[in-house]
Amino acid sequence: MKLGCEQIEQLVEQYSDMIYRVAYSQLGSDAAAADVVSDVLLKIITLENGFKSEQHKKAWLIRVTVNRCRDIFRAQKNIAAEEMPEQAADFAPLDEKLDIAAAMEQMPPKLRTVLYLYYYEEYGTREIAKMLGIPKSTVTTSLSRARKMLKNKLNGYGG
Repeated sequence: MKLGCEQIEQLVEQYSDMIYRVAYSQLGSDAAAADVVSDVLLKIITLENGFKSEQHKKAWLIRVTVNRCRDIFRAQKNIAAEEMPEQAADFAPLDEKLDIAAAMEQMPPKLRTVLYLYYYEEYGTREIAKMLGIPKSTVTTSLSRARKMLKNKLNGYGG
């Protein structure tokens, strides 16, 4: 089944923001996230198979987005350590007026993604585990660590 212009526009309008947010939560870069959006939308546009439901399509898009981000990480292994998005876990004290998004940017990508999918996309731990291809216990542990890290960042490491 080939998509027409209207269907493609609808896909872009409906999913590009979500794909961008997931990619940005992984990569921490506007440009890289925008590239992932293009790649993932191109992939779904050229896809011949239909989806069982809207939820199935959304889960597929998130999974493909996370996988594309992993591909980018693998490609960047030879880049200097200070340029790696994973180095954002090097925490420095934040200003008191820090918002949640800025605090999340300083978290490791895996924790950001789990936190984003749980709170912003409202997926359960079982669904997140299935999408990311990791055990449910890992998702639960990651959520716990991410919450604690976020609390510490927003409280300025105070008590």
